[in-house]
Amino acid sequence: MEQLLEYAGWIVAAIAITIAIRANIHFDINEWQRDRRNRKIDNLRIMCPHVTMGFNDYGQPVVNSSFISPPGTTAYECQRCQFRTYDTESIEDMGSYWASHPKELIKREKQVQKLAKKLR
Repeated sequence: MEQLLEYAGWIVAAIAITIAIRANIHFDINEWQRDRRNRKIDNLRIMCPHVTMGFNDYGQPVVNSSFISPPGTTAYECQRCQFRTYDTESIEDMGSYWASHPKELIKREKQVQKLAKKLR
């Protein structure tokens, strides 16, 4: 009887080890690539300043918001990164911040371009 229990214990242990190894070795390269791309897109959305910069007739920098309100919603969506928000005050605050810090905006744009290049 003792020997039977010992064999049953070894069989249960072998099955448990097989299941543990099978569960740990499972790796899907397509899922990993999707997750990696989604992380890069999320980083790009975080870095996006949500404004565009241009120059007026006098050569002064002009900052325009990238947010539009899609028809039928109260949300605002960035045309560049598809970030959605309902807070109009934060949109105005972002615009005024970037308008008063154009050199930082240029620096941020370079970082965004670098991240966007990695997504290609």
